[in-house]
Amino acid sequence: MVFETTGTSIFLAVVIVVLFLFLSRFKRPKPNLPPGPRPWPILGHLPYLLFTKEEPQFVFERWARQYGKIMTLELGGQTAVVLNDLDLIKSCYQSDTFNGRPKLSTFEIAFGAGAGIGTGQHLHWREQRRLAVSLLRTIRFGEGVSMAEIVEQEAGKLLADLATHNGHPIDLTHILPKAVCNIVCAFVFGKPFEYSDPRYILMLWLVYQNFKLAGPSAVAYSSAFLAKLPFGPGKRLVDNLRAFKQFAEDHIFEHEKTFDRNDIRDFIDAYLSKIENKDSLPIDESEIFKHLNLVWCVNDIFGAGTETTAGTLRWAFLYMILFPEVQGKLQEELDRVVGRSRMPTLTDKQNLPYVEATIQEINRHADIGPLGVAHATTQQTEILGYTIPKGTLTLANAHLCHFNEEYFDNPLEFNPDRFVDADGNFIKRDEVIAFSVGEYFDKKFILYKKLY
Repeated sequence: MVFETTGTSIFLAVVIVVLFLFLSRFKRPKPNLPPGPRPWPILGHLPYLLFTKEEPQFVFERWARQYGKIMTLELGGQTAVVLNDLDLIKSCYQSDTFNGRPKLSTFEIAFGAGAGIGTGQHLHWREQRRLAVSLLRTIRFGEGVSMAEIVEQEAGKLLADLATHNGHPIDLTHILPKAVCNIVCAFVFGKPFEYSDPRYILMLWLVYQNFKLAGPSAVAYSSAFLAKLPFGPGKRLVDNLRAFKQFAEDHIFEHEKTFDRNDIRDFIDAYLSKIENKDSLPIDESEIFKHLNLVWCVNDIFGAGTETTAGTLRWAFLYMILFPEVQGKLQEELDRVVGRSRMPTLTDKQNLPYVEATIQEINRHADIGPLGVAHATTQQTEILGYTIPKGTLTLANAHLCHFNEEYFDNPLEFNPDRFVDADGNFIKRDEVIAFSVGEYFDKKFILYKKLY
């Protein structure tokens, strides 16, 4: 009887707390936010995204057609504004007001309150990104091996791996990330892994699962509500991130034991050098370079493109199978410009317009990043007559732009020729925003491009 009474009391207490939270939201003065669909109590619009077989970008597309250029969503306690118009996206994201970073509750619970290359505010991302990009230009591994040569080596290993299947059916889901992720491993840890290394297999699994659990634009990363639940995707994300943190810290500890300031082997060494010399740095920079932020940076670098790049490659393989005429034109251009006696390099890029056009069309049509990368407002601002509070999470509806008939004829059709002019030159079109827009992400994309 005592246990029944106690259980009833706990249940009633939980109900009262939930009702209080729910009703308190109605008592607060409502800001002049853009319109949006009716939210669920407490959970907001998360149930529409989590409990449906429909891909989230198609849910967003339906809402956009109903609510117009801008709409508001509630994501488990986090207010989000979604931009559904290309001109509006550009005007907002090229403003410092929209170039903040959202509070990533899941990361903070797993890692602690730090900031990395892709998760820090202005000064943090600027200085840590500067270190990474500078190192990419100068780093040499072993006997003077460059990053470009590491990429070639991993591409060669991938081709050799694919050749062993002798034309039999193959699942690329876990093969492509091995090569892609090893490029990052060389940069961060100083050397690639053997594909059979259990530590490497675990890390690949964590990166892949985190990408799947987070959903489009990592909405789940931003939800404190999901992160604190004892079950569900938020809980699994926290557990996975803690496992990745341990993996990163093990490598950082190994580097600390063998660190030599006169022999910088990789990104971790370069960062440890900054930490060692922080007393000689300006005061604002000395607070940036610390152990916790190094863990965040390692996670950011792996998260910046490992699964995104592998996913893009999977789509590329599929498109080549589905559109043999495109594959034939690519092969003809590569044979003519590069030949078959060597691997293509970045120096060939300007002479491969059809290759560039095909990559651009894959980025558009595959819809890898349908909601771009989450931003946050750095101050209260006004858009189209609506008031957007400081700290509001903002998402760019790239999916709607990429499949908009105003920008692309027959947008559902896969057609690289839409990015080639009458003279055969590559046309870079601003309507493709697969990696978002704005100063913050333009500069982050520089790092991404140099790695991959």
